[in-house]
Amino acid sequence: MKGASLNENGVIINNGDGLQGFCRKCSLRRRRARLDKEKNEKKDKTQEEIHILYKEKYNTDTKKCSRCEKHKYLPEFNLSIGMECGLHNMCKLCCYEYGSSVGDRWIIYLPDGNYKYNKHLENEHDDHIFPLSLGGSNEEINHQIIGSIENLQKSNDISQFISIDKINPELLSIRYRKALYETTNLQELKITLNQYIYDDIMVRNNMNDAELYNIYKKYCQENNLRRNINRAVRKFRDYCKLKFNKNERIS
Repeated sequence: MKGASLNENGVIINNGDGLQGFCRKCSLRRRRARLDKEKNEKKDKTQEEIHILYKEKYNTDTKKCSRCEKHKYLPEFNLSIGMECGLHNMCKLCCYEYGSSVGDRWIIYLPDGNYKYNKHLENEHDDHIFPLSLGGSNEEINHQIIGSIENLQKSNDISQFISIDKINPELLSIRYRKALYETTNLQELKITLNQYIYDDIMVRNNMNDAELYNIYKKYCQENNLRRNINRAVRKFRDYCKLKFNKNERIS
């Protein structure tokens, strides 16, 4: 849509008729041509050369992440040669944490359960009602099918619950439900859950590889998951290097 935006009440037309000047087929063709042009211009360039192009074009050596909204240095973004700027819109850390489905997020958050909807339409997303990144479970009760645009806008927001007493405790993994009774409003709840998640990750980060292996092995057995445990240990170590080497906190 052009000249339009979305809010809790639906589509708002800001100007014009709210529609693009090209049909979807032509818009897709134009997009592909633009992507091909960018790729051809950057395909033989090194990471350092793409960073130089970015600095020359935007007169800065930082970029704002579209998810965490932090300004980070260019090496903290993956290359995306199809993009005009040559870099992914999300920083490496957010790319790792987010993903289009549960993916590797189980390695970070160890949510209770192992449920996944069978999607039928291309633009459907299997969404967690209460975010995994805030202690949400992976049980069926915490799943819903929503549109892809709505899911991308939702991120890890919990304001849709209005108040704590509107949150079904079963949406959260058991070890995090206590936060519902320790806080009085959604802001306090989010802060408390962030701290619990941070503490949990730090405990595992301080384990040796053998201890961490046993944690993931037990988790997979309890939740009937078939996963490569050695890979989980390696991916968790990679995540912690991204997250904690710069003394960043979960936010």
